[in-house]
Amino acid sequence: MSRVKVAVLGATGSVGQRFIQLLDHHPFFEVTHLCASENSAGKTYGEVMKTRWKISSDIPAYAKNLVITTPDPAKTKDVVLAFSGLDSNVAGEVEKNYANAGIHIISNSKNHRMDPTVPILSAEVNSSHLEVLTSQKRKVRLLPIRTVRSWVLQFLSNLFWIVLELSPLCSFLCRRSAALVILEFQRWIF
Repeated sequence: MSRVKVAVLGATGSVGQRFIQLLDHHPFFEVTHLCASENSAGKTYGEVMKTRWKISSDIPAYAKNLVITTPDPAKTKDVVLAFSGLDSNVAGEVEKNYANAGIHIISNSKNHRMDPTVPILSAEVNSSHLEVLTSQKRKVRLLPIRTVRSWVLQFLSNLFWIVLELSPLCSFLCRRSAALVILEFQRWIF
């Protein structure tokens, strides 16, 4: 199975950096686009982040040579999914544009958390809410996450996940009709 092409929105911020780190060598996702403000657009991620990288490990090699673009769905047409670490001041409009363009969004911002058609996911509590994504009446493709330590980041980083069968997440992201059920053995990810 080929990996799902993804973008990281807000790639230069601390949440975006964490997404980039956790997506390094990920078996299901391939980061093809890094998006940030106009101040960083047009430069390579390595150039911009040389003095701004906050995480203890080095900048992942795959990210260093990617050219940063502004967050615009027209510039990231080939992605199926975008991980958004955008600040709440800009996330609302940008994430809505991505969702309206048919790109699924996993968001760390607070902007869409009260929308009744947008599920909030916390794996320990309500992983069944992924089913809401397939039955949404309008074409909103937003999935807010509880915190940076939430289910999505656990999914990205946890080496102890066991894949039992294909699930709604995989079918939703990969556009395949299968069900993915994943069990997690408890461990800290930070």
